[in-house]
Amino acid sequence: MFKTFLFGVSSIWKHRELIRQLIRREIDLRYSGSFLGIVWSFINPLAMLLVYAFVFGSVFGARWGGGAANEDYTVLLFTGMLFHGLFAECLGKATTLIVSNSNYVKKVIFPLEILVWTTIGAALFHFMTGLIVLSGIQIFLNGEIKWTIVFLPLIVFPFVIFLAGLSWTVAALGVY
Repeated sequence: MFKTFLFGVSSIWKHRELIRQLIRREIDLRYSGSFLGIVWSFINPLAMLLVYAFVFGSVFGARWGGGAANEDYTVLLFTGMLFHGLFAECLGKATTLIVSNSNYVKKVIFPLEILVWTTIGAALFHFMTGLIVLSGIQIFLNGEIKWTIVFLPLIVFPFVIFLAGLSWTVAALGVY
């Protein structure tokens, strides 16, 4: 198992430039032809945040814990939405990852294991733009960003490793 892990890490390092180019291509393809381009990656999470905050905060009157403020519930809801979006985007694309990239699969020397990392990299880009929006909302509502954000990599890194393993499994099953 440790050999497999070392192979994965060495493959990522060896093909890092190719992974970076494929991630950039995937992000560019997602926003090509749209009026606002990459700005949509900031507008989409902000619009979702506003809609969910209005529906759950005002219409349903949802509260977190012992009657916490509506702003705290909004930030908590959006944080959960960011992680769910990262999970859903990676697994949603993993089902057709190998079939939709058949032009790469047919190449003799193309490293198939990096296809999952391109999907995860593009999903992490959208996750990071959502974090920027979340930070802006946190500053707007509370006047500061909590210091506990320094622990975020301790949560995200194992989650990404878990997503990579799950995406490889789903991508392999998606071929059949």
